[in-house]
Amino acid sequence: MNSPLDLPIHHLGYAVADLDTAILDAVRRLGAGPFFVLDDVKLESTSNGQPAEFWHSAAFGQWGEVGVEFQEIKRTTPERVTEGLVPPRTPNLNHVAYAVPDPAGVRARLTEMGMPEFLHARVDDIEFTMHDGISVVGHSIEVHAASAGLLGFWAQIREASIGWDGTHPIRR
Repeated sequence: MNSPLDLPIHHLGYAVADLDTAILDAVRRLGAGPFFVLDDVKLESTSNGQPAEFWHSAAFGQWGEVGVEFQEIKRTTPERVTEGLVPPRTPNLNHVAYAVPDPAGVRARLTEMGMPEFLHARVDDIEFTMHDGISVVGHSIEVHAASAGLLGFWAQIREASIGWDGTHPIRR
């Protein structure tokens, strides 16, 4: 198997201090958008098989050909989850995400490469793991199962960006 990092990138995730400010700045400076916001998302999460907390608000948009996610992180536990998700400054590239048909194989390969899983989370049929790639590539790696829910969600975001005229950049 090739490196999981050779797979197509699904989206880029950034940690930001304030979601609305980050969105408006990305729209103005980068032409990204529109952004669909989910406020106060508390994911069913574990870390090393133990209960974990990952509470955040997130905005999902399109930046040219690239999907982009902004995260305003509210609370994380335990410490290894906080270290993997909460950067020392914002904005910051928080993670590079992959949507794969064989997430178990990719997760095992990342662990072999020195990028162990530090968070497993689920909401509805969207399931993902976060891997500590900070010492290897400078950011976390997010691995998603390529589920219908995930792919459909991002397809709607991409569709909304086509021909978008810049109005209503924040959609809740």
